[in-house]
Amino acid sequence: MKILTVDPKEGTFLGDKYHLTWTHDGDNEKLTFVATVQTTGWVGIGFSDTPDMVASDLFIGWVTPATEEPVPVGQVGIRLLQ
Repeated sequence: MKILTVDPKEGTFLGDKYHLTWTHDGDNEKLTFVATVQTTGWVGIGFSDTPDMVASDLFIGWVTPATEEPVPVGQVGIRLLQ
């Protein structure tokens, strides 16, 4: 697997409504992503080696004012840390 090193290890998208940070633990070969999203609706993130997202790792969830945390609707290849 090819690991890309990106600096800074954060990005902001959708007019500051989706902020993503990440860390790479080379000793354990683990990437950790934290998405802070301003929404009361669908939220998701996906990673793929191909532009068409075939065989991608992804998370899709739903956020409501009552939960404030994403309620998982589907995930493949991603483990949620809370």
